[in-house]
Amino acid sequence: MKIFRRLNEGHAHNEKLFVHDLWMPAVGSLDFLHAEYEVTNFRDGFYYLDFAYIRPPYLINWEVNDFSSHAKLVTRRSFEYERERQNQLMLDGWQIYRFPLDAIRTYRLGDMAIQRHHIRL
Repeated sequence: MKIFRRLNEGHAHNEKLFVHDLWMPAVGSLDFLHAEYEVTNFRDGFYYLDFAYIRPPYLINWEVNDFSSHAKLVTRRSFEYERERQNQLMLDGWQIYRFPLDAIRTYRLGDMAIQRHHIRL
């Protein structure tokens, strides 16, 4: 399966935790889930989504955020970029859900995390 290949080709530990500890217990299938999905942005560049769930009418971006790269070490430029990225994706019809890595690691959120967001996949 393509998603397993991408996860095994150097994907970060964070994304593997998301799939094994949160996604699979909650959904049970990797159908329609794409790892490191490339989306063209309005500047003719690209955004890379940790996971994209694409099944019409759904366009859902699942992000796994660790504290060090998304809060502790943030600069003004990276802060602005992340907000612009999220706003642009939302304007393009994406729903965005961010999961803190510590919550996935510590609490083993399982299917409750996805159900809490009232999403039926």
